[in-house]
Amino acid sequence: TSSYELSGLENGKRYYFRVTSVDSKGVESEYSNEVSQLVHFTQPGENLVINGDFSLSDDNWSLTDYNGASSLSVVTKDGEYRIVINDGGSETWNVQLIQGNIPLVQGREYLFEFDGYAVENRIIDARIEKNGSPWNNYSKTAALYLTTQKKHFSYSFTMEEPSDFNARVSFNCGTSDVDVILDNIAVYELV
Repeated sequence: TSSYELSGLENGKRYYFRVTSVDSKGVESEYSNEVSQLVHFTQPGENLVINGDFSLSDDNWSLTDYNGASSLSVVTKDGEYRIVINDGGSETWNVQLIQGNIPLVQGREYLFEFDGYAVENRIIDARIEKNGSPWNNYSKTAALYLTTQKKHFSYSFTMEEPSDFNARVSFNCGTSDVDVILDNIAVYELV
């Protein structure tokens, strides 16, 4: 068969899988490559983002420096996530904080919100998007202006594209060397 149903999986736990196949003569193949999946069961109204308040440091988040210059560092303090940027590169996506596995269902309405500020005024790009090319911006958010004062940002959107169970939250913080501070990141399905 091409599918197998698993039960008894724990919420919030990452599982690792690899498979084999068996031909009509009963000969089993070598193992496939290993893939992993984080189990994240949610009910309507629950936050689809794991550790959006950074209470577990940066668990479940990925910070990437596409400049390749190791020009980033992170400070998590008092539940805030500070991206220390030494070289922001030439594109907004040169510095990205992301979390995948965000399930979005076509036709449903969602709320994307977070707190943010910077050590000096600057622009970033925050969005809910397809986790791969063509990087569709599901949340339809545009560039936003951060000041030195902490501000709450809130955007509602309807998932207009086909359902995507592996969308991602993406904060694009390149093109500037000014540090960005984020907290209380959430995506909720509105009911």
